[in-house]
Amino acid sequence: MAPPKDTRRAGTPDNPQEKSPQKTGGCPSLSDIFSHPESLVGYIDSMPFYLVVISPDHMVISVNASLREALGYDENEIAGRDFVTSLVHEKDHPLFPAYLSSLTADRDRVYEESAVVTKAGKRIHVTWHGRLLKGPGHDIARYSLIGIDVTKQRRERKQRQLEKSSYVRLFENAPEAIVLCDNQGILLRVNKEFTDMFGYQPEDALGRNVDALIAPPDMRDEASSYTTRVISGEKLAFETVRMRNDETRIHVSILAIPVYDDSGQSAVYCIYRDITDRKKMEEALRERERMYHELSITDGLTALYNSRYFYQQIESEVMRTNRYGHPLTMLMIDVDDFKDYNDRFGHLDGDNVLRTLGSIIKQNIRDTDSGYRYGGEEFAVILPDTNAQQSVPVAERIRKTFKGVPFTPRPGKTVTVTISIGVSQFMAGEGLKDFIKRADKNLYHCKKEGKNCIYSGETESAS
Repeated sequence: MAPPKDTRRAGTPDNPQEKSPQKTGGCPSLSDIFSHPESLVGYIDSMPFYLVVISPDHMVISVNASLREALGYDENEIAGRDFVTSLVHEKDHPLFPAYLSSLTADRDRVYEESAVVTKAGKRIHVTWHGRLLKGPGHDIARYSLIGIDVTKQRRERKQRQLEKSSYVRLFENAPEAIVLCDNQGILLRVNKEFTDMFGYQPEDALGRNVDALIAPPDMRDEASSYTTRVISGEKLAFETVRMRNDETRIHVSILAIPVYDDSGQSAVYCIYRDITDRKKMEEALRERERMYHELSITDGLTALYNSRYFYQQIESEVMRTNRYGHPLTMLMIDVDDFKDYNDRFGHLDGDNVLRTLGSIIKQNIRDTDSGYRYGGEEFAVILPDTNAQQSVPVAERIRKTFKGVPFTPRPGKTVTVTISIGVSQFMAGEGLKDFIKRADKNLYHCKKEGKNCIYSGETESAS
């Protein structure tokens, strides 16, 4: 068989001007390359990865096109340089010579993530696979290094590490309580704020169901329903009540977020904020608003509603009656001869009379009814869902009870005071003013008839 044709030119280690042979098949294996040193140079420029051949004293013999392009040097600039001192980053200077000295001819040795420096001063991170190539007589002829650019992977790994580190710091130092649960609600991780908020040590909380741990017994079904919704993929934000280890209930806002990985939804993050103080302030504010509203509609002397609120309510009840056809009746009440009483005994005793009448009115009407100080010594009562005939017994109870109260305006002087009551039932199509006017008319009919009586236009009662 004829020997293969010699295609070498002068100038390579065997002939420095040797050109790479053309590939005729697939990419050769590293074993093939290192096992046939006479073919090594021929493959250099065809490699898609980095390949450098250096001498025993670390001088660059040959570099493939991929590495020259990455470093920014042309072939003449890079050949003959000291690979370690001029191309390897200074942080690797102490270790790289020892790595080269450790290379053998029978297997690859790996140097993880060495940094090489480009002509522009930029770092490229490379993992080298090196092997010793021996020359005639088994002397060290050269070192062959195949490099894989891992700059992007290293950057992505550091980014993931940074993100993980940032996440851990955020998780641990967040001002809100944060937990990570699996899809059964089992606590996998809790931060310090959670243990402070709910009074559990991490070892007491981890591995337990979050709803069973902090939801009050009477609210666990509600808590479980929320957990189920989040596991199904919903992101929820809501306010509720949870329970500390000492069984103290606290108001919390909860943000629950499903966590996804490559296999789909896999866990749940929950962020808890203690809003107990805010809820207390809101309740106090509502109570103040309610109190201010009550003061604005209440007569300070009699504790009945005032006349302004009377007009609001009577208008509302008339509208309701017109809409639904329910009966509506009004009582208009006036203290008989009250001016004379004031003149004889003074305003303080007169106020006591009005205060007593207000109390009697409240005691003798239903919760759905309402009493008002209409003005001066005149009072009104609104009786929804009540006709005139049904209203007369109510009016009579008020009249009799008040007449039976003894007043002692001065020592040794006991007197009784009477009232007159006009009863008026709303008529369909009637205007509000006419309705009130009829009640007034019936009241003054009582005055004409001698006072201390009730008149509804059809029914009159007195004793």
